[in-house]
Amino acid sequence: MLFLLATIACEPDPSGDTGTVIEDTGLDCDTIADTDADGDGHGDPDTQVTSCEAQDGLVDNAGDCDDLDADVSPDGTEVCDGADNDCDGEYDEDSADRTTYYEDADGDGFGAAEVLACELPEGHVENADDCDDADAWVNPDADEICDSIDNDCDDVVDFDGWIPTDYATVADALDAVPDGAHFCIDEGTHDVDDLTYSSWLTLEGVGLDVVTLDAQESHFLEIEGDFELSGVHLTNITSQESYSIPGTYQLEGAVTLRDLEVSELESSGETATSYGLVSYCDYPCDLTVSNVDIHGLVWDHDADSWTSAGEVIEAWGGPVSIENLSISDLSATTYNWQPMLNTWAVGDLTASGIDISDVDIAVRADGGYGPFDMDAAGAVDVEDISASDLTMTLDDEDWSTGRLYAPALGNFDSDTNEASVRRVRLTDVLIEGSSDVTTIRGGLYNG
Repeated sequence: MLFLLATIACEPDPSGDTGTVIEDTGLDCDTIADTDADGDGHGDPDTQVTSCEAQDGLVDNAGDCDDLDADVSPDGTEVCDGADNDCDGEYDEDSADRTTYYEDADGDGFGAAEVLACELPEGHVENADDCDDADAWVNPDADEICDSIDNDCDDVVDFDGWIPTDYATVADALDAVPDGAHFCIDEGTHDVDDLTYSSWLTLEGVGLDVVTLDAQESHFLEIEGDFELSGVHLTNITSQESYSIPGTYQLEGAVTLRDLEVSELESSGETATSYGLVSYCDYPCDLTVSNVDIHGLVWDHDADSWTSAGEVIEAWGGPVSIENLSISDLSATTYNWQPMLNTWAVGDLTASGIDISDVDIAVRADGGYGPFDMDAAGAVDVEDISASDLTMTLDDEDWSTGRLYAPALGNFDSDTNEASVRRVRLTDVLIEGSSDVTTIRGGLYNG
């Protein structure tokens, strides 16, 4: 058919005007006609013929870029198929069926600016959940922190408010939000004496080098829910009560201590059972300690009756995780001395980077434990633990029982016999007693 068409020639016009369009043909005798194989009204420039008459399959334009597909022509609609549907030399541009994607400028997996495309472009995502696409630390998966920014994109900035901007004191803040709260604490010194709270509480300072919580020579906090303390220097904690817990106690739930300095913690009196920073954290109590420096602790109990002291951190119940904990500059005179770290985990126990140093303990009667008594119902994984410059003197001069003892310097025990204890160092550790002391046990126990 195409061969025959190619042999047709324009006959001369009787008037002698060869450039005149013959009536009703639609074609000039000097015009090149294009075959339109797919019938879309647009011809193929690669298959042209010369014709003076309109014929089926011939058109007077050469705009078709695919003459075998009636959906492809200059009048075609661009769709996402990898083809140039409208014959403009491009494909898939401005396609009607494009998908909406979002630019992820900061690469955090969350997008903002809308983009239409046939396929997911590089550097784009399928969500528009980012509230600051110029900051990779701001997105719905981020942790909200006290920085005046909506870090987690939930339209709430900095939890329940700032101390002292929104609340003059910590006590005012606790009174204002009684059913669980997270407060940010700005630079400065803030009084925190004899606080009580009956729900979960997080106190987050902007930095332990610029935020000081002063207990005013009093007890710090009694709380009944989960508790988290971070980014502060807690100091000047004192108790002289008969049952002395100057730090934080009566906790029910999880305890998290991170990025803290604790100093000047003192307990004294004629009769006292005294603990330190965390105590009475009973089942279920999940304990997490990270980057905490505790120093300047004093127990001075001069009673001639039962007293017990020593537990800087006591937690019983949930899993225990301790990383980078320092306890130093501790002195004590007491009847009975307990382990400075006394934990029992229902789950697993993990500890690393614990250092206890510069400790001088005088135990007058019943006996004393070493620095660590850390047990778990599950697995125990302990490494890089050290005790140095530690002296414990056992003296029964005021007592006749002669049952003084010093159990293992360190006790790490797993009920499932899954205990791994690595790199435990004891340096300049001295346990001594009078001539009437019947039992002194030293060493390291790993069960």
